[in-house]
Amino acid sequence: MKLPSSIETALGANNGMLSMRQLSALGCSRTSAGRYVRAGLLERAGHGLYRRPSDLDDSLFALLFRNPALVASHGTALFLNGLAESAPERWSVTSSHGREPPPSVRAACLCFYVKPERLELGLCLRRTPFGNEVRCYDAERTVCDLVRSRRRLDEELVLAGLRNWGASPGRDPARLARYARALGVFDRVKAQVEVLL
Repeated sequence: MKLPSSIETALGANNGMLSMRQLSALGCSRTSAGRYVRAGLLERAGHGLYRRPSDLDDSLFALLFRNPALVASHGTALFLNGLAESAPERWSVTSSHGREPPPSVRAACLCFYVKPERLELGLCLRRTPFGNEVRCYDAERTVCDLVRSRRRLDEELVLAGLRNWGASPGRDPARLARYARALGVFDRVKAQVEVLL
Protein backbone atom coordinates (compact mmCIF):
# COMPACT_ATOMS: atom_id res chain seq x y z
CA MET A 1 0.00 0.00 0.00
CA LYS A 2 1.20 3.53 -0.73
CA LEU A 3 -0.22 7.02 -0.54
CA PRO A 4 -1.92 8.36 -3.66
CA SER A 5 0.22 10.84 -5.57
CA SER A 6 -2.32 13.63 -4.94
CA ILE A 7 -1.83 13.25 -1.16
CA GLU A 8 1.96 13.07 -1.55
CA THR A 9 1.89 16.27 -3.62
CA ALA A 10 -0.36 18.02 -1.09
CA LEU A 11 1.90 16.96 1.79
CA GLY A 12 4.86 18.44 -0.05
CA ALA A 13 3.01 21.71 -0.65
CA ASN A 14 1.85 21.97 2.98
CA ASN A 15 5.12 21.34 4.81
CA GLY A 16 4.24 17.71 5.44
CA MET A 17 0.92 18.29 7.25
CA LEU A 18 -2.67 17.98 6.11
CA SER A 19 -5.98 18.39 7.91
CA MET A 20 -8.79 15.88 7.49
CA ARG A 21 -10.66 18.58 5.56
CA GLN A 22 -7.76 18.81 3.09
CA LEU A 23 -7.58 15.03 2.81
CA SER A 24 -11.35 14.89 2.18
CA ALA A 25 -10.98 17.44 -0.62
CA LEU A 26 -8.45 15.04 -2.19
CA GLY A 27 -10.98 12.18 -2.03
CA CYS A 28 -9.61 10.53 1.10
CA SER A 29 -12.24 9.37 3.59
CA ARG A 30 -11.73 9.06 7.34
CA THR A 31 -11.63 5.29 6.91
CA SER A 32 -8.87 5.57 4.30
CA ALA A 33 -6.93 7.99 6.51
CA GLY A 34 -7.16 5.44 9.34
CA ARG A 35 -5.87 2.74 7.00
CA TYR A 36 -2.92 4.94 6.00
CA VAL A 37 -2.16 5.51 9.70
CA ARG A 38 -2.28 1.77 10.47
CA ALA A 39 -0.03 1.08 7.48
CA GLY A 40 2.50 3.64 8.75
CA LEU A 41 2.09 5.93 5.73
CA LEU A 42 0.57 8.77 7.77
CA GLU A 43 0.72 9.69 11.43
CA ARG A 44 -1.79 11.61 13.52
CA ALA A 45 -0.25 14.91 14.61
CA GLY A 46 -3.38 15.84 16.54
CA HIS A 47 -7.14 15.64 16.24
CA GLY A 48 -7.95 16.01 12.54
CA LEU A 49 -4.33 16.63 11.56
CA TYR A 50 -2.01 14.21 9.75
CA ARG A 51 1.65 14.23 8.79
CA ARG A 52 4.28 11.96 7.30
CA PRO A 53 5.86 9.72 9.95
CA SER A 54 9.31 10.77 8.78
CA ASP A 55 8.65 14.49 9.34
CA LEU A 56 9.38 16.31 12.57
CA ASP A 57 6.45 17.27 14.77
CA ASP A 58 5.38 20.94 14.53
CA SER A 59 3.76 21.04 17.96
CA LEU A 60 2.89 24.76 17.83
CA PHE A 61 1.09 24.41 14.50
CA ALA A 62 -0.79 21.33 15.74
CA LEU A 63 -1.80 23.15 18.94
CA LEU A 64 -3.11 26.23 17.13
CA PHE A 65 -4.72 24.16 14.39
CA ARG A 66 -6.76 22.24 16.99
CA ASN A 67 -7.63 25.49 18.81
CA PRO A 68 -8.25 28.13 16.13
CA ALA A 69 -9.54 30.71 18.66
CA LEU A 70 -6.06 30.95 20.23
CA VAL A 71 -3.26 33.30 19.16
CA ALA A 72 0.47 32.76 19.72
CA SER A 73 1.60 35.51 22.07
CA HIS A 74 4.19 36.72 24.60
CA GLY A 75 7.34 34.53 24.54
CA THR A 76 6.06 32.49 21.60
CA ALA A 77 5.36 35.64 19.57
CA LEU A 78 8.83 36.98 20.44
CA PHE A 79 10.32 33.82 18.98
CA LEU A 80 8.13 33.83 15.84
CA ASN A 81 8.88 37.53 15.23
CA GLY A 82 12.63 36.88 15.43
CA LEU A 83 13.04 38.79 18.71
CA ALA A 84 14.20 35.79 20.77
CA GLU A 85 17.17 33.52 20.15
CA SER A 86 15.37 30.29 21.01
CA ALA A 87 11.91 28.83 21.36
CA PRO A 88 10.35 29.14 24.82
CA GLU A 89 10.08 26.10 27.08
CA ARG A 90 6.29 26.46 27.11
CA TRP A 91 4.19 27.99 24.36
CA SER A 92 2.25 31.15 25.27
CA VAL A 93 -1.22 31.67 23.85
CA THR A 94 -3.93 34.30 24.23
CA SER A 95 -7.67 33.75 24.20
CA SER A 96 -10.58 36.10 24.68
CA HIS A 97 -12.33 36.25 28.05
CA GLY A 98 -15.15 33.75 28.11
CA ARG A 99 -13.42 31.32 25.74
CA GLU A 100 -11.53 29.04 28.08
CA PRO A 101 -8.94 26.83 26.31
CA PRO A 102 -9.29 23.08 26.91
CA PRO A 103 -7.59 21.63 30.02
CA SER A 104 -4.87 20.04 27.87
CA VAL A 105 -3.89 23.48 26.53
CA ARG A 106 -4.02 25.11 29.98
CA ALA A 107 -1.73 22.38 31.34
CA ALA A 108 0.81 22.65 28.51
CA CYS A 109 0.84 26.41 27.79
CA LEU A 110 0.96 29.77 29.49
CA CYS A 111 -2.54 31.11 28.84
CA PHE A 112 -3.44 34.79 28.77
CA TYR A 113 -6.83 36.44 28.29
CA VAL A 114 -8.00 39.71 26.74
CA LYS A 115 -11.34 41.34 26.04
CA PRO A 116 -12.84 39.94 22.81
CA GLU A 117 -12.51 43.30 21.01
CA ARG A 118 -8.75 43.32 21.73
CA LEU A 119 -8.00 39.79 20.55
CA GLU A 120 -7.41 40.79 16.92
CA LEU A 121 -5.30 43.88 17.67
CA GLY A 122 -1.88 43.30 16.07
CA LEU A 123 -2.87 39.90 14.68
CA CYS A 124 -0.76 38.60 11.82
CA LEU A 125 0.48 35.32 10.35
CA ARG A 126 3.96 34.04 11.10
CA ARG A 127 5.75 30.88 10.04
CA THR A 128 6.88 28.28 12.54
CA PRO A 129 10.43 26.91 12.12
CA PHE A 130 8.80 24.08 10.12
CA GLY A 131 7.27 26.53 7.64
CA ASN A 132 3.62 26.34 8.74
CA GLU A 133 1.66 29.58 9.16
CA VAL A 134 0.06 30.30 12.54
CA ARG A 135 -1.89 33.19 14.00
CA CYS A 136 0.47 35.35 16.03
CA TYR A 137 0.81 38.89 17.34
CA ASP A 138 3.19 41.26 15.60
CA ALA A 139 6.26 42.67 17.37
CA GLU A 140 4.59 45.84 18.65
CA ARG A 141 1.61 44.01 20.15
CA THR A 142 4.06 41.55 21.72
CA VAL A 143 5.98 44.39 23.40
CA CYS A 144 2.70 45.68 24.86
CA ASP A 145 1.82 42.18 26.08
CA LEU A 146 5.23 41.77 27.72
CA VAL A 147 4.75 44.99 29.65
CA ARG A 148 1.12 44.16 30.55
CA SER A 149 1.96 40.66 31.81
CA ARG A 150 5.38 41.40 33.27
CA ARG A 151 4.57 39.86 36.68
CA ARG A 152 3.68 36.51 35.12
CA LEU A 153 6.75 36.31 32.90
CA ASP A 154 10.44 35.72 33.44
CA GLU A 155 12.12 39.12 33.84
CA GLU A 156 14.99 38.11 31.54
CA LEU A 157 12.53 37.26 28.76
CA VAL A 158 10.84 40.64 29.11
CA LEU A 159 14.09 42.61 29.15
CA ALA A 160 15.58 40.65 26.22
CA GLY A 161 12.37 41.08 24.22
CA LEU A 162 12.30 44.83 24.82
CA ARG A 163 16.01 45.18 23.96
CA ASN A 164 15.65 43.12 20.79
CA TRP A 165 12.61 45.13 19.68
CA GLY A 166 14.52 48.37 20.34
CA ALA A 167 17.43 47.14 18.18
CA SER A 168 15.16 45.83 15.41
CA PRO A 169 15.35 47.81 12.14
CA GLY A 170 11.68 47.03 11.45
CA ARG A 171 10.30 48.45 14.70
CA ASP A 172 7.36 50.83 14.42
CA PRO A 173 7.08 53.18 17.45
CA ALA A 174 3.89 54.81 16.11
CA ARG A 175 2.16 51.43 15.90
CA LEU A 176 3.46 50.55 19.36
CA ALA A 177 1.96 53.76 20.77
CA ARG A 178 -1.38 53.06 19.08
CA TYR A 179 -1.52 49.51 20.49
CA ALA A 180 -0.39 50.65 23.96
CA ARG A 181 -3.21 53.22 24.09
CA ALA A 182 -5.78 50.64 22.95
CA LEU A 183 -4.55 48.17 25.61
CA GLY A 184 -4.39 50.78 28.38
CA VAL A 185 -0.64 50.47 29.02
CA PHE A 186 0.66 53.57 27.24
CA ASP A 187 2.48 55.10 30.24
CA ARG A 188 4.15 51.83 31.21
CA VAL A 189 5.22 51.05 27.62
CA LYS A 190 6.46 54.62 27.14
CA ALA A 191 8.61 54.39 30.29
CA GLN A 192 10.18 51.11 29.07
CA VAL A 193 10.71 52.19 25.47
CA GLU A 194 12.23 55.60 26.26
CA VAL A 195 15.15 53.77 27.84
CA LEU A 196 15.68 51.75 24.63
CA LEU A 197 15.39 54.47 21.97
